[in-house]
Amino acid sequence: MKDKTKVNANSKVKTRNSFLILSAVVLLISLSLSPLWPYERMELLDPEEQSIIIRFSNVAEFLKAVEQSGPGRLWNSEAMKPFLNNQSLGEALKETLMNSFLSEKAKQKELSHLMWEGLKLQKGELIIGISFGKGDKIDIAVIAEIDKAGFLKTMELSERMSELDEDLGAPQRQSFQGVDIYHSVMKRPEGPDSTWDAFYNGTMVGGDNREWVEHSIVQLKKQPPTSPSGAPLLHLRVTQRFIKGLFEKKPKASQPEGPVDQHPPDAGTEPPGSQTPPTPPPPDAPSPPPPSPAVIMKAMGLDRVQYISFDLTLKPKAMESLFRIKLNPPTGGNRGVWALLGKEPLPSNHRLAYVPEDVYTYQVMRLDFDALWREIPEILKAINPQQAMQFQAFVNMFGAMYQLDLSRDIFGNLGTLFTTYSRMEAMGKQELMALQLRTPAAMEKLLAKLFGEGSMLKSQLKDALEVHELRGHKLYSFKNPKLIPAPPPEAGQQPPQPPNIESVYTGLSVVDGALVFGEDKLVRGMIQATSSTSKISSNGFYTSPLYTEMIRNMPENAVGCSIVDISQLLKPFMGILKNPALSRTLSSRDQLTPPKKRSSSPLTEFFNNLRYDRLPDFEYISSFFGKGIGYNRFQGMDLISQAVFKYPEKR
Repeated sequence: MKDKTKVNANSKVKTRNSFLILSAVVLLISLSLSPLWPYERMELLDPEEQSIIIRFSNVAEFLKAVEQSGPGRLWNSEAMKPFLNNQSLGEALKETLMNSFLSEKAKQKELSHLMWEGLKLQKGELIIGISFGKGDKIDIAVIAEIDKAGFLKTMELSERMSELDEDLGAPQRQSFQGVDIYHSVMKRPEGPDSTWDAFYNGTMVGGDNREWVEHSIVQLKKQPPTSPSGAPLLHLRVTQRFIKGLFEKKPKASQPEGPVDQHPPDAGTEPPGSQTPPTPPPPDAPSPPPPSPAVIMKAMGLDRVQYISFDLTLKPKAMESLFRIKLNPPTGGNRGVWALLGKEPLPSNHRLAYVPEDVYTYQVMRLDFDALWREIPEILKAINPQQAMQFQAFVNMFGAMYQLDLSRDIFGNLGTLFTTYSRMEAMGKQELMALQLRTPAAMEKLLAKLFGEGSMLKSQLKDALEVHELRGHKLYSFKNPKLIPAPPPEAGQQPPQPPNIESVYTGLSVVDGALVFGEDKLVRGMIQATSSTSKISSNGFYTSPLYTEMIRNMPENAVGCSIVDISQLLKPFMGILKNPALSRTLSSRDQLTPPKKRSSSPLTEFFNNLRYDRLPDFEYISSFFGKGIGYNRFQGMDLISQAVFKYPEKR
């Protein structure tokens, strides 16, 4: 028996040793072949050295996709030409951008044309890294997919540009490992500024750091990078370096840095009110200095942000966006503003009793207002203990005045399911918000206590508050004045009449297990729908194709979902832009501005010359904008918001 046990033990040892030897061999082979593995041009950049990264997967394809998108087709349509007044936004942007890089001595028109011609040669992938150094120093790194002829043409254009601007030096050819590097020097008030450009394996690399250019050449000589495929993409990223720079900025000498964050390791886990209040300062103590931005951001938990990125993908029939906040793991609980974000997945069967079919936004999300409320004292204490005491004193005074405990009676009764929607009417936008309640009956009792007959709030609000009984529900209607602008006068007529003042009502009630607040008419609709036995089946919104598609494609871990009709969002802005008074004001703006303060920017001139009175009608413009569906979710520590906006059919 002992011999058998010994044999089994020896077998296990041999197996384990064989596995370790095999793993070591695989690792050695992997390391020897690693230079031959496919890599992307993006990997030539060190993210830790960049503050902002901008990447086009394919410049030419992206610009083409913009023109074919709904907004692009609208901008280039015949109906928009009178509004544009025979101007080109592209030309104005080009001249403004190019001129910002040129000195006052330069022949700007010719130079901006040459610079633009150089940019047009880069038709494939384009990556720009921007690094903010000490003071005002900004380092730029450029990686571009280009052929050799295009690169040499770029250097030729750079040489011609140096002839038009005496501050631009002609590129001088040097060499590194048999690869040409072109060195250019630009005169600046703070001293000469050098750039190096090189080409290898279908890639141009250029920047202010020669060491990085040489390192890129070494990598490019090993193997050509892969080119991106798929729909054209724009990627924007704010890196940890940029975020750290916000924290590390020192306050002015006259403003010493505020108190550091003394957030305890287990902050956010103690019950409300269990924390020891800070010792009040002596009455004659001087006021503490204002806290620095770094202290405020750390107290709010924003120091956890590793990077923020935004991706925009343009497909033939839709525009897709992906917004990501990369967060480091929390220390001491989900502190700061992140306490607001609930992580429990949404229920797919959540419905409000009533949603009008013509809403243009609808959103459901997990928000933990109770957790954020409990975190506010900790945020204030980390910023300024005196402010934390003032906040607590106000909470105590408010509670004593109205005989309630804000933490227990209000925030402690709020669930995490938050729903909101918006619609448009002649009077403007109408909104409704619904917050899930843990104990609806307790909230009904609290509202009756706060706004009922004989209450302090009722006597203070007087005629501004009306209480109605509606199908077994108490509806609290708050009257608010709303200014209705008078029609603008025609040119040469008297000044406009004063605006009319009309009353609008905002409703508050407990309906269907939720605290509902918003347009009085919409709250009434919710109450009436709850008394109907067919409240769900009769609600056309929840059977609409758009809502059905949103629920069908919702990720299992979604903490938020939304619908938006972009065309309806444009409606209020259209009313403003079509206002004749605005056109007259904008056209006379230059005459009212002193000559020395007038901007000579081509982009400013472009907007000054637009003919707002010739803007196409709303129906035409809205026909180029479709509807969108979005979701919020967590992926590990990452907060992700993704959306799809479909283009309408071409007209």
